[in-house]
Amino acid sequence: MNRYRIGVTRGYAYTKEFWEAGESGMLKLAVVAHDVQNIRKLLAGRIDIFPLEYAVFLSLITKQFDPDVAQKIGFHPKSLVEESTCLLFPKIREDSEKLMNIFNQGLNKLKQDGTYEKLTDNLLKGYYELKQSELAD
Repeated sequence: MNRYRIGVTRGYAYTKEFWEAGESGMLKLAVVAHDVQNIRKLLAGRIDIFPLEYAVFLSLITKQFDPDVAQKIGFHPKSLVEESTCLLFPKIREDSEKLMNIFNQGLNKLKQDGTYEKLTDNLLKGYYELKQSELAD
């Protein structure tokens, strides 16, 4: 893997092993402050690969770049990691467990009736992106 220049974004939660591989020279890491910088470096050939969540890429590409730029970047069909997002509940609240159960029941219902998949598809299509005119309000 050390023949590839990997763009990474400062502040992201890459694994300890990933950073150690970079420090040992097993990986060539190029660290920048923002994802947009890595996309520009990728387009300019200054890095070879850049791990980025697909929905984040779609959001950035539509806001920061010309429409044709998205056609110049490909994605590997297999995810590097399966992200797991947690909903946090404070232990100090007596109803936290009850709220967690209500949330889980609602989430399961959304998954069972297909709503969850539809919402995810809409997210990837940019359906929920605010337009510049909406941001000004």
